[in-house]
Amino acid sequence: MQIVAMLTMLIDHIGYLFYPDDPVWRIIGRIAFPLYTYGIVLGYRYTSDVQRYIRRLLLLAILSQVPFMLAFQTYALNVIFTLMAALITFVAIDRTEERNRKWLIFIAALLITLLIPMDYGWYGVALACIYRYARPSRMVAYHLVLNLAECLLTWNALQMFSIIPTVAIAYRPNMLQASSRWVPAWIWRSFYPAHLTILGIIVLALTW
Repeated sequence: MQIVAMLTMLIDHIGYLFYPDDPVWRIIGRIAFPLYTYGIVLGYRYTSDVQRYIRRLLLLAILSQVPFMLAFQTYALNVIFTLMAALITFVAIDRTEERNRKWLIFIAALLITLLIPMDYGWYGVALACIYRYARPSRMVAYHLVLNLAECLLTWNALQMFSIIPTVAIAYRPNMLQASSRWVPAWIWRSFYPAHLTILGIIVLALTW
């Protein structure tokens, strides 16, 4: 799972930056974010220290921010901030017993990530909550509704292809979890800021 996530993310970013008129790169890239999001759900499920997990994500997000801004010419927060927001949302939801408060926390998280510009933002938090709390039999349907909402808001029909990894997550989760053991932790954690740094340098070199 991790190898596929890293490779498809790299393909997506190369396509976005250097081949914007070729949708094939972006279609392949739709596989990446659901896998990274599912990785956060698994990390939360199995971590022995969620506070340390959050701090580690915050450090990676900070290290990735300048390369992200240089590569994509944006002031938005990078996607690790979004994944960290999803993780914090899990903690807040799971620490309250009242059902109505759980929904209020979820809605508040969506509003915050909608108002603060960040990569995937509210969509990412919503998808993470689907993977965390929805029954497997309903994941694909919920993700389909989420994609339809995203398409209506952004007119980005390519996002519909992100449903593909959700089918595997819903119906073959054991296969994905087993494949996650193949990649050393330091490669998995460093790949995002490292590849963004390289892409950012290339973008700067081409614009000089």
